[in-house]
Amino acid sequence: MTRISTHPFAPLTRVGSDLDCIFSGAFDRDFARFEGSRSPRGWAPPLDVTEEDDTYHFEVDVPGFRLEDIDVTIEGRKVTIAGKPAREDATEHDGTDEPTTPRTIHLRERHADAFSRTVTMPVHVDATKAEASLSDGVLSLRVPKAEAARQHKIEVRAS
Repeated sequence: MTRISTHPFAPLTRVGSDLDCIFSGAFDRDFARFEGSRSPRGWAPPLDVTEEDDTYHFEVDVPGFRLEDIDVTIEGRKVTIAGKPAREDATEHDGTDEPTTPRTIHLRERHADAFSRTVTMPVHVDATKAEASLSDGVLSLRVPKAEAARQHKIEVRAS
């Protein structure tokens, strides 16, 4: 007679794996239409993309970034948002090019890294009509869909 030995918690392990599959699939489905990539360093600011009939709206948290630190480019269906903050040096300046007081940084937790985030939209967008604004550390981007990608209602007539 052959005796099969199993781990007493094996059924629970299988249940955990099954739940992981269920939940990962449920959450991934909502975002499957948008392909995105994060910065090579791994950090990128949080991003929300919402849609109306003819426009996509992006909101990106970029606290501490200035207008000149942020670049937005659109090429085909790809929307790229990149930022490179002016990082404060470890020395203070008095308005001239010469540093005045050396300063040692002991702890730096705030993100001050460059980032690049590209999102591939499900349809073509109209880059010429896109608008971006920065207020209170939030970048807002409005990107209209291309005319060919917009939904058009066709009237059905009797023949």
